[in-house]
Amino acid sequence: MSVTYNRVNFTNRVVERPRTYTVTENEDETITLTPEPGEIVSEGVPFNAQNMNVLDKGINDCAEAINEMDEDITELQARVKSFSASIPSTGWTSQSGGAYYTINVPLSGILAADKPDIGIVQTGTWAADEAIRDAWACVTRIVAAADQLQVTASAVPATAIPIQVRCVR
Repeated sequence: MSVTYNRVNFTNRVVERPRTYTVTENEDETITLTPEPGEIVSEGVPFNAQNMNVLDKGINDCAEAINEMDEDITELQARVKSFSASIPSTGWTSQSGGAYYTINVPLSGILAADKPDIGIVQTGTWAADEAIRDAWACVTRIVAAADQLQVTASAVPATAIPIQVRCVR
């Protein structure tokens, strides 16, 4: 949705004698106040229904656009699936005479059609996080399969690698 808004750019009316009136007494004992502003220095932009309705429409259009974005975000959030797992440091299978290593990591709920976005989860402890980063550097490929991740590494990681997995379906 594209919203175009033409600014009114309101300016004040400037007069020689603001809030100055002449008083006329009426036959019914009421009075009539007639503005006597003197010289008009600047006309300004009228404060009227037409100008205010432009603002009102602009605010309404913005509110509708925000509501549509909220619906889109809610829909996207519903499509994001998050998982946690740990790639172990044991149980790997050597392939091609040790050229690379593979392991299947169980991950209930992931689908073979998923294209996972995977990141490591650090502990906040420098030494532990450094070991996790070093182990993560060994991983060369991760592919989703039904209820598991198929992980390939150039070397067996020296420590388990905690991971966060996200998929958009």
